Amino acid sequence: MAFVAGTGLGGAAGTVLAWQHAREIVEISADLLRREAKISREDRAYRAERELDTLQALRGKRVGEVIESLEDRVDWDVARYSNGAELSEREVALLAALRTYREQNPHEPASPAHASNSSDPADLLASVRILPVFESGAMVGIRVTRIHPGSRWDVLGLRDGDLITAVAGGALDSPDASIELIKAMVSDRPLSLVREAAQRVKLLDAEKRE
Repeated sequence: MAFVAGTGLGGAAGTVLAWQHAREIVEISADLLRREAKISREDRAYRAERELDTLQALRGKRVGEVIESLEDRVDWDVARYSNGAELSEREVALLAALRTYREQNPHEPASPAHASNSSDPADLLASVRILPVFESGAMVGIRVTRIHPGSRWDVLGLRDGDLITAVAGGALDSPDASIELIKAMVSDRPLSLVREAAQRVKLLDAEKRE
């Protein structure tokens, strides 16, 4: 009887630990699912806005705007699928098709009417498109596309599709970080670009750079 009781006690303790471990796994999985769902909703909302803009432009016979928007989307998708992540066969084929299109149809973003190396917030926002990028549910940086020639983004050496992961020593790991990026760009302090990979860069304070 003592043997059975001892076995029962050990089994109960093991069961409690197993349930605690299982609950932790479920909680982690639920958190990941919530994060993915949020990103999915944001992505769907972004696409819906773009589709509405496209429809309105087409109905207004502003075909040039539609073409420019879709050309920008090609650049964005090439950058997205070239980030080193494991791709499905369909995604590999899509990336090949996108690259082939881009090679056959080079894209030169239209310059704004007053493009210059300006630090004015309005000029900065008009001379680039910025988009937060998430990987595995966490923000990893800000993607820049449609960089206008002569803008401060261009002068710093940024290329279309670059992912800025940090600015002036701070990681761009939250949606509010885009504000910090703009603040750094409009400030008078000089910035320098460090390219860590093909399309991953950091913007550092030039005076503090070792």
